[in-house]
Amino acid sequence: MEELLTLKELLHQGNITEALLIVEELEEMSKSDKLNKTEELSKLVQQEEIIKKAMNLIWER
Repeated sequence: MEELLTLKELLHQGNITEALLIVEELEEMSKSDKLNKTEELSKLVQQEEIIKKAMNLIWER
């Protein structure tokens, strides 16, 4: 990940302020990624429920 290399370089240079900005960016990216994965999982669960209902309707006939 490019951000980690940049972070390492900034720390080696002693540029703590810029390094902390990179850390904050990484935190936001992580939060966003978790939200996206949660939304995807929710959609999959909804799709599974729809499939189960459809299968039950088919088996009832």
